[in-house]
Amino acid sequence: MKHIFFKVVAGLVLFVPCVSTAQKVRVVSEDEISIPYLYFVSVDKKMYLLSDSEGIIDLSHVSVPDTMKFTASSDFYSSEAVTFMSLKRMSKLVVHSNSISLDDIYVMPQENILLLLKKTADKFSKNYLKNYVAKANYSRIIYSGSNIQQLYLINGLWSSFGFNQKSGGKMWDDRNLMGGFLALDSFVTDFLIPGTRTAVNTYEVVDQSLGGLSCFDVNYVNIFNLKLLDIKRSIEIYSPLSTRHIEDYSYKLKSVFKKNGEEVYNIIFTTKQGRFPNHTKLLGSGEMSITKEGDILSLSVENMEDRFSTYMLLKYPAPSVMLTPYKWTVNYAQIKGGIVTSSVNMSVNWKLPENATSSDNTPFYNIEWNVYRKPFKNRLRTETEVVFKDFVVVTDKKTLNTLMKYFRPTFGAASNYFAVKDPNKEYWRKRIKSLSFASKVLTDLYAENFDELFVRVELRNTKNYDEYLGNKEKNQDSRMLYKYLYGKEYYE
Repeated sequence: MKHIFFKVVAGLVLFVPCVSTAQKVRVVSEDEISIPYLYFVSVDKKMYLLSDSEGIIDLSHVSVPDTMKFTASSDFYSSEAVTFMSLKRMSKLVVHSNSISLDDIYVMPQENILLLLKKTADKFSKNYLKNYVAKANYSRIIYSGSNIQQLYLINGLWSSFGFNQKSGGKMWDDRNLMGGFLALDSFVTDFLIPGTRTAVNTYEVVDQSLGGLSCFDVNYVNIFNLKLLDIKRSIEIYSPLSTRHIEDYSYKLKSVFKKNGEEVYNIIFTTKQGRFPNHTKLLGSGEMSITKEGDILSLSVENMEDRFSTYMLLKYPAPSVMLTPYKWTVNYAQIKGGIVTSSVNMSVNWKLPENATSSDNTPFYNIEWNVYRKPFKNRLRTETEVVFKDFVVVTDKKTLNTLMKYFRPTFGAASNYFAVKDPNKEYWRKRIKSLSFASKVLTDLYAENFDELFVRVELRNTKNYDEYLGNKEKNQDSRMLYKYLYGKEYYE
């Protein structure tokens, strides 16, 4: 906005134009730590503002009512409702960690928290099982608003070989790649164009000549992958789970509770200024649940920028605009012999902040590809989870070498397609029936009953099984390996 000022010089009246400076608000914690990628939602939940990679909200191009109120949308931080007019007058917006009032006995200074974290990281490094195989139940639900558009259910075997917490450089050079997944059976429906019964038959469109927001109106990718497990590698290498990176974060004790008679500490962590990306490849906030004895139970991150498994070639320090607010969680378990991963899940939304610009040079950040065109208009969101059980520890080299020939881990696991030979109808009938939202699946996917939906699933499966020839061998390998490892068929 331009303002005209009058200035008298030697009896002359000069008209001096003055351009107002862009309004920028820095989002900080109570400890003055900048909070990147924090979403603020309007009271009507239709508008969003977002802090960038430096914790700044640029309001210079935002046009919303001055009376509109915004509050922080986060599991880790909260704020009082503030009007847009007030935001424009601020230079700093303080948000508060979502911690509860603790008794004096539980107050922990930073040095005590650091001691607990070092004990945890050391225990994790020494006790996480180096080589094992597990049953893996993969589920992914793709929504448009509240409607289910597609359902992925895949039962398989997963391997974790050569566990380490060292970065080999780029993600694809990692020795503990997360792509070691073999499908045993699958139930994958067609993706239906939102608002229609029409199935999408082209699973990906990628035109690299497009830039800015326009690329999301054309490009999309909807294939089976294990992206959430690639993130697991980033977390285990660069989060406070590694002794190398504890000093890269600041900490706040959120709560203390008892589980099985043992005290559990929930600790919020946020990347310190100047530590990203040269020291750690993670930028943002997370939360860890740790026992008093230093056993890790779970770790969650929210809207974290990940330069190891995602955007590893994007040049820093160009600030990014997060288009996919997300929550990612890993749960760990103790079994005889050591620590294993019991589940990983990720919830992703596509939301366009009001302070995002459509410039082709804007470095947008999305944690996963949009599964169909126009993700904001179609209100796309995904819920993905992998649950692991029945762990088989591999201790001898001969068995390990044999198993590694079958799993052949790959970066991203996109090549390990879901298609299998002869899906087991009765097995999936029981699985679908056991879902709490089974009736919604049939309604939203326009199926009168399970039999009708299974016919469609078979057609899609057959098409992909014939197209991806390499999966024939993998499918047979998985069922043979399952019987070898567990002494029975996967459906028994």
